[in-house]
Amino acid sequence: MLWVAVGICLFVIVAAAVALTMAAVLGVRGLKAMKAEMEGGLRELNTQTAEMEKRLEAFAARSDELKDTLDRLSESLRRVSVLLNATRDARDMAGTARDFVPKK
Repeated sequence: MLWVAVGICLFVIVAAAVALTMAAVLGVRGLKAMKAEMEGGLRELNTQTAEMEKRLEAFAARSDELKDTLDRLSESLRRVSVLLNATRDARDMAGTARDFVPKK
């Protein structure tokens, strides 16, 4: 009867050791798979970050171009304003000059 109890205890110990070993192997495989997925995700994130940096640089360059264009437009609007004021003054002067022209 003693040998049966010892055999059962040894069987339980061996079964527990095998189960623990299998769980450890599965855990290591799971960690490796998770590491591979995370590395892939990080590579994709790095790629997207690089694309965003390129877009940001292009946007900054276009922003400078836009600023220059707006400055030129502002200067043109100032010139147009001066010309419009001169045209109004000339019309006003022509209108007052017509008052002195004799009518038939």
